[in-house]
Amino acid sequence: LLFIGRVKWIEALYGFDKLAASHRFDGFLIYFLVLAHVTMIFFGYAYHNQVSLKEQFLKLLYNDEDVNFAMIGFVILTLVVFVSSKRKKVRYETWYNIHLLVYLVIPLVWLHQLEVGFDLGQSNDFAAYWLGLYVFVLANYVLYRFLKPAMLVLRHRFVVDKVEQESDEVWSI
Repeated sequence: LLFIGRVKWIEALYGFDKLAASHRFDGFLIYFLVLAHVTMIFFGYAYHNQVSLKEQFLKLLYNDEDVNFAMIGFVILTLVVFVSSKRKKVRYETWYNIHLLVYLVIPLVWLHQLEVGFDLGQSNDFAAYWLGLYVFVLANYVLYRFLKPAMLVLRHRFVVDKVEQESDEVWSI
């Protein structure tokens, strides 16, 4: 989010074109790392508990609410990655709206990280650092994606002078 959030000081350092390419690469990389995490957790716990994968899945599903949130987040993230991989075949509006689901994934996974994450549970310092990263990203994102544009609109008092229909599906503002 930080790379693609139109954060001016980051864009000034790297340029938007490089950030967009990095965002795409990082998105797929993160997905496959999360997929590896999910796969290793299921296989590892099933092996350790001497149960089938189905039994382990049901055990996690029924015994851990935070894992349920993470599972929902993973399913949504899978949808986002699948649609992103078909970007050229999908209408922009569809791609964009499905991409917005990532904002739902973040709090779902964050709850899972705080409650189940071993490193976060073992160290208050690491948990504070992890929370600080979230706050840093969120603050930059809100500032540059919402507050600064809103301030510009208020300062310059943008108004719509007129709206003209150019063709059946094209309008000019």
